[in-house]
This record gives sequence, C-alpha cells and structure tokens, in this order.
Amino acid sequence: MRVLIALHQFFPEMSAGTEVLALNCGRELRQLGHEVAFFASTATVTVGDPSSVTAQTYDQFTVFHLRHGSSALVNATSVSAADSSVLEGFRQAVQTFAPDIVHFMHFMRLTMSPLEVCTELNIPAVVTPTDFWLLCPTAQLRDPVAGNFCGGPTTQATNCIRHFAVESLPAPLHRAAAATPLAIYTLAVALLPWMPQRFSQRAERAVELVDRIQQVRAHLTKVRYFFSPTEHIQRMLIGLGVQQERIGLVPYGVPTPALQMQQKCAPRSAAAKALRIGFIGTFAEHKGAHVLLAALQQLPDADLHVRLYGGA
Repeated sequence: MRVLIALHQFFPEMSAGTEVLALNCGRELRQLGHEVAFFASTATVTVGDPSSVTAQTYDQFTVFHLRHGSSALVNATSVSAADSSVLEGFRQAVQTFAPDIVHFMHFMRLTMSPLEVCTELNIPAVVTPTDFWLLCPTAQLRDPVAGNFCGGPTTQATNCIRHFAVESLPAPLHRAAAATPLAIYTLAVALLPWMPQRFSQRAERAVELVDRIQQVRAHLTKVRYFFSPTEHIQRMLIGLGVQQERIGLVPYGVPTPALQMQQKCAPRSAAAKALRIGFIGTFAEHKGAHVLLAALQQLPDADLHVRLYGGA
C-alpha cells in the first residue's frame, strides 16, 4: 500500500512531537512493507516568491514541502484555503506519489482543503488529531485571560476573538482587551459588516473565527476514519459531529527499538532510592515543564533525580 502522511510541518525543518510521531509511523509502515511519503507545509515564507512544492529525501522517504508565497500565506488558524495554491500543491504531490490512502496528522497551515482533493480523486482519508486544533484555533484549549482550561468556542466564538485581540494588540492594551466583557465582543461581531476599511483585516479574521467550527464540521464529513490518541480527543470529535463508530481509540505508542534498548540496560540497584523523573518536550508554557519545576520546589528534601530534554 502507498501511504501519504500529511501534516503541518516536518523534518528537517521542524522536529517537535507530531513530526516525530509521523516519522515513527512512517518507519513502522515501511517496516511492514508499505511505501510511504510525506506532505508538509513549511513555516517560512520568502516575500515575493510564488507558492511552490519541492521534493527532497529525508530518512529515505520522499518529503513534499509546500512553501507558501507571500500572496498565499495561510494563517495558522485557517480551515479553508484562501486561494488555489494549497490545493494545487497537494494535488501535485498526490499525482506524483499516487497514494492509496492519505493519513492527515495536522491541518495547521495546510488547511482542511486537501480533503477536497481526496474526495475528488476518491482517495480514502484518515485523520489522527494530535492536539485540539480542530476545535481551538490555537490548538491548546487554554484561556489566556483566565490562564486555565478553555472548553472551546462560545456562541459566535467571542472568547476566541477576545483571545486573538489580547495577543495581537500592543502590550499596553492587553489588560484592557482581556478585561472587556464578552458581551462587547458579541456586539462587535454584529457590527463587523460596517467596520471602517482600516479595520478590514481584523474584521476578516473575526469573521473567520465566527465561521470556523461550521467549516470544520463540513470538512470532517470527508474523512473516512479517525484515530484518536486519547479519550479527551475522542470526546472532542464526537462533539464536532463525528459518529463514534468512525473513531478508533489508538493510544500513542513507543518505538520498539527504544523498548529493546531499555531491556538491555542494567537494572537499577536496590540501593538507588532516588526517584528519577524525566520531561521530554518543547519548552513552551502549554507543554507544562514549569508545572514540574513548581512541584519540585515544594519538595526541597525529596531524594529526586530530574532531567529535562527539549528545546524552545
């Protein structure tokens, strides 16, 4: 079987969690005798250059990289492509590799529009959501105003609009934007069609956020099957209208060579009483390394050995 794995970014440019998961998935499929290629967006844009797709080799896989031109830059929150460059780039990769199935692992910067190509060419599409991007434009389900968990967009996505207002306005205005009641943002949404021209870009962004969930739901109907790594994401998919029989609960795995290496390691000495704690991940707030460090400060006399692995 020929499998095309599509995601928002990939090696060698980026190497965070979803990229590692995708690479290991590709390696396992190759070990089983399948042919695998990757399609990914790049995070960089060269001003003035047109959109393009280039193919390179990484770990003996063909990787199709979609580079967005400045005129076709896709916002990280966009669900549908604003022009044809994403569709044309994805169609080019599909026609070159001729996959039997496409496995999407992230839609950020790709948008969900490539699903239209799969439907058009009658290629089954499956999806593994590795975070909350389908529900949350920032993919993290965190409320920057309250600093805690967010349940997702409210009616007309006014909480999402406030979130982006807080992040996009100059620092001196952050507190004012955060303190503004959601009712004011609801009124602003109603006034969007009459916004002055100088606010048109912000107004377009707000309209996109209001319509986002409806667009996501429409695109999800084009997916043949979903692999959910957690029960939380499974509930998110059901909340977005996906029938439970179209969702399989498949927890994240561990590459078997790592397990084999662990088995070869010498067992811990009975005298080694220190509790060993490891953190592996990006050093970003939503990854939670600071939570571990705060907890350690409350255990000053504990016999612990802690290692943190990651990068910014």
